[in-house]
Amino acid sequence: MTSSHPLSRRSAIPIIMAVLAVALVPAIALAKADKKLVRPKSLETAVLTTGTGDGQVRVTVTPYGTFGSATYGGDAYYNPVGSGTEAGTVYESAVYFSLFGFLHAGDIDGPALDTTATFSSVNSTRAVSTFTAAGFSIQLTQSVSGRAAGSQLTQTYVLRNNTGASQSFYLIRHVDGDLHFDGSISDLAKVVRSGDLMYEFDSGDNPDQPVTFFAIDTSGGAKAGYRVARYRFTDDIISEGSGVLTSVVDDDANGDGMTDEAADWTMTMGRRFTVAAGASVTFTTSTIWGEGAPNSDPLNNVEPIIKANGALDTVTVNAQSPVEITVELSPGNYTNVPVDWWLVAFTGSSWYYMNNLFHWTPFSGNLSDCGPVYQGGLCNLSSFTVWNSGLPVGSYQFWFAVDYPMDGILNINEPILVDAVNVTVQ
Repeated sequence: MTSSHPLSRRSAIPIIMAVLAVALVPAIALAKADKKLVRPKSLETAVLTTGTGDGQVRVTVTPYGTFGSATYGGDAYYNPVGSGTEAGTVYESAVYFSLFGFLHAGDIDGPALDTTATFSSVNSTRAVSTFTAAGFSIQLTQSVSGRAAGSQLTQTYVLRNNTGASQSFYLIRHVDGDLHFDGSISDLAKVVRSGDLMYEFDSGDNPDQPVTFFAIDTSGGAKAGYRVARYRFTDDIISEGSGVLTSVVDDDANGDGMTDEAADWTMTMGRRFTVAAGASVTFTTSTIWGEGAPNSDPLNNVEPIIKANGALDTVTVNAQSPVEITVELSPGNYTNVPVDWWLVAFTGSSWYYMNNLFHWTPFSGNLSDCGPVYQGGLCNLSSFTVWNSGLPVGSYQFWFAVDYPMDGILNINEPILVDAVNVTVQ
């Protein structure tokens, strides 16, 4: 009953160049290995981990969200599922804020923030920090969690505009990944979901079922494009800004969204924002480690279910009889994929949605006028009551939906899954 329909669900020169590219790989690796940083003692770091054993990750982050072997944070070590052993995966990762530059303390490129930054709270799986940049106060929450076959780091930036005027800007997530599982940093990269997900994997792996991969995604604001390019790309971002977001995969002659040859690739993805004075916006970026098929379809096999008095589809009750509306959800293999959760009801000519305080709220029927009941990762929901009372005589329809990406917009043209139940009170 769950649907995915709207409101339901080469000549000599290339050879020479190729030989040169292979010959340069050791030189690139050496140059990258030569970058040694001494972290300021005043700058805190936090080690976040999902534990030990298969599918677990251990990453050292700074209060600004930078991490990787060439940063003041540290590498992200992932233990693949199966016989593989733990290895590093990231050279450098950071977020670029167009009104300032990279959010860092001197370990990337461009202007740096305070090296005395600290965390306001931290434990083994979650770290929270607050800092300022370009007239914005920014709260960053970084957390790790397990997945069906792997782990995930979620970094959520809440930016409050204290400049006194409306501001437009973009945020770019940039990562230079170095997967060391096969002893080489020469990897392949691929883009799926129309640029909403990018991932790297060892060159010997099946692109559609890699033994080990790491991926990134972003949400919030509006899509601003992406880019897969060769190392090193931070200077390009600083000089060109959002101009780098050409939605192109370099070295992709056949247009399949994947690099044609193994190299040292970087992945970049951006979002656009406009925020009024005194208001806040949220930007979330995730790093996902795993095996098998990455989330090319984030709603594949996800099943939202809504029931009335325990029944699916349709139920008829007498007036004044209690009506209990419950919702359930099974995330399949996509636990923790960030989505919007929606609850909408219609009766006669009246529309209602459940807001994030779990109150049923009237709206015009224009989907832009309603908001999600919750925004966050897909999870197992065994049964949750959203209405339990009598209803006046009439006909009612209740919808339970999840959509991707998590942007607070009920967009029937994006990936969405919905289930409905009809109630007749006589």
